[in-house]
Amino acid sequence: MGNTLGLYLHIPFCRSKCDYCDFYSLAGQDDRMDDYQKALLRHITETAPRTKKQVVNSVYIGGGTPSYYGEKRLLELLSTVRKKFTLSKDVEITLEANPDSVDLKSLRRLRRAGVNRLSMGMQSACDCELVSVHRPHTFAQTEKAVQAARSARIKNLNLDLIYGLPGQTEESWKKSVEAALALSPERREELGAFGRQVVRERYSISRMTADCLSAYEKARRKKYRVVMSGYYGFGNAGDDAILESIHQAIRAASSDVSVAVLSNDPEQTRRQYGLEAIPRFQVWRVCRALRRCDALLSGGGSLLQDATSTRSLLYYLSVIRCAQFLRKPVMLYANGIGPVRKPANRRRVKRVVERAALVTLRDHASALELERMGITRPAQVTADPVFHLEPAGESRSLELLQTSGLPQGRPFTAVSVRDWQKVDGFFAQLARLCDHLRRVHRLEVLFLLMQPGRDRQATAQVRARMEEPSYVLDASVTPRELMGVLGQARLCLAMRLHTLIFAARMAVPAMGLVYDPKVASYLEELDLPAAGDVEHFDRAEAIRRADALLANYDKVLARLREKSAQLTQAAGENERLLLELLGVIEASETYQAVAESQHAAWLPVGLFCYGVITAISEELLFRGIIYNCFRRYMKVSAAMVMSAALFAVYHGNSVQGLYAFAMGCLMVYAYEYFGDFRMPVLIHMAANMLAYVMAYVEIPQSAYWPVCIAGLVCGSGSILYLHKEKNVL
Repeated sequence: MGNTLGLYLHIPFCRSKCDYCDFYSLAGQDDRMDDYQKALLRHITETAPRTKKQVVNSVYIGGGTPSYYGEKRLLELLSTVRKKFTLSKDVEITLEANPDSVDLKSLRRLRRAGVNRLSMGMQSACDCELVSVHRPHTFAQTEKAVQAARSARIKNLNLDLIYGLPGQTEESWKKSVEAALALSPERREELGAFGRQVVRERYSISRMTADCLSAYEKARRKKYRVVMSGYYGFGNAGDDAILESIHQAIRAASSDVSVAVLSNDPEQTRRQYGLEAIPRFQVWRVCRALRRCDALLSGGGSLLQDATSTRSLLYYLSVIRCAQFLRKPVMLYANGIGPVRKPANRRRVKRVVERAALVTLRDHASALELERMGITRPAQVTADPVFHLEPAGESRSLELLQTSGLPQGRPFTAVSVRDWQKVDGFFAQLARLCDHLRRVHRLEVLFLLMQPGRDRQATAQVRARMEEPSYVLDASVTPRELMGVLGQARLCLAMRLHTLIFAARMAVPAMGLVYDPKVASYLEELDLPAAGDVEHFDRAEAIRRADALLANYDKVLARLREKSAQLTQAAGENERLLLELLGVIEASETYQAVAESQHAAWLPVGLFCYGVITAISEELLFRGIIYNCFRRYMKVSAAMVMSAALFAVYHGNSVQGLYAFAMGCLMVYAYEYFGDFRMPVLIHMAANMLAYVMAYVEIPQSAYWPVCIAGLVCGSGSILYLHKEKNVL
């Protein structure tokens, strides 16, 4: 229920104001219609991105009198709704109308635009009653309008009647009801069935029970929060598609999981996808988000690689290590691994992957790369999240193709190139391949910009070297719209990996232009040919492979459709495994044992460091390097700070830090009193044991403060006793 949406659009304009009407409406102000239309369309454009994860199953245009608004404005309004929102296949689009403001011609056009239900204000079959409330029509006009609706093939029609009009009698009311039914005799049975269905679905005892149980269940269930780390907010359609598909899939799998994103452009991410976005380079805000989350999702995409730079690899590894330090489970989400060429980087990746709570990979080549690194932990091969993303509708895709100038109805090849080093001569060779596809196979050439800022110049270089005409879709489009456009192509020729994945998702045969091993790996995964390596591009061989693909097009298409269906199903495993991981956070003994063992491993390290620092401070203090008058005060302060910091950091709880502070006081003064380390060590061990009990046993929060206060009283009491009786200070 949370993934569907009903849309209401209010049109306040009327020819005249009826006496009984309490709705907001404007009579005699037709000159404001154009301004209102602009404002309404702008509001739709601003609001639609917040509903990307929802499907609209009902559009209701009410008023006022929407049918008085004008056919042209209504058609423009419906077109915008279809572009900006995702409508279900069986969406119900309702238009309120008055009998005097509709005719057969306009109803036919509205029906073609999607209007499939008409709510008509009949109100009464007695003209005298209609006049008494200033209705601008007669019953004869109602009969004519109903007939026009039938002729326009609008089968779902309801007539509104009002009971209690001035001068209305029981007989006149009966006459109106009978007249309404007589207007559509074939609808009587349907109306009865519809009424029973509405009562059963919305007002029955079972429905009310189900709603109550649903409300209780939502209130009872724990809400989870995950943080997503990836190449988001850079205007790259492939990575933005990953973000949108992961978010949609998580929301579809569970409404109890909220998502926050580390983004290079938080404002754009919030505006486009309606997600909480955090600046990815603001360290403090990233750490705070990780501290508050229940899990970190690193991916998808090829994040763990040093082909582009070591700097980006270190960034993603640092985010993961920060989450692991805060004891948050990390899921490598449908990652593509490699290439990781530098030995130091391979060691870093190995350490991080081995400590991850869950690893899913988008292809088998990534699994082999982990094996070559010596990683033996289990990792499940699923599929790229984009296989779960729904494309834009066909009408929107055709509209975008028209804006590119592509001849309508012509088959075309979609081409995607990007900037890259070591491409001397490649663009000229690629231009010859594109010319061949147009001359020999009669395929128009349309260039797509997956990341406009980086693809536009490369696209221009290829087009400048072509002898045949070509086209480019250089418009602000969403990943779903790009996928929809690509779905109209006959062939795809791409450097960018996610262009190939888009093509596979839409079952469009493709050839890859290999600039990175990840492209070759995924082509092998999809069982698709490569046109060649961009650094050693052979035009003749590329043409031969393109001809072979097109000669066996039907076989390639059938094989690709089967593979696409398999990958779409495999992509669903990512969300299922994530939900299992979130269950691990709450209840799994396995994860708890792993966390305890990792935490306990720090105990001897912490005690060793503490002993070394204490020994050094003792040596410096007793040798007189620091003034003797500050000797005992410095030792007390050092012990307090070290003990409190040790426990506060590793336990992540300020209450435990305060408790350790008190134990530090007691330990130091016990040393002063007894003159050796035996008693302080025993006290320190007791403090550690109690702190671990507080960390891992579910003690109510209210019990922490009494324990803390008891520790402070104990420490303070020992200070006073030693000062008064033994003159330690």
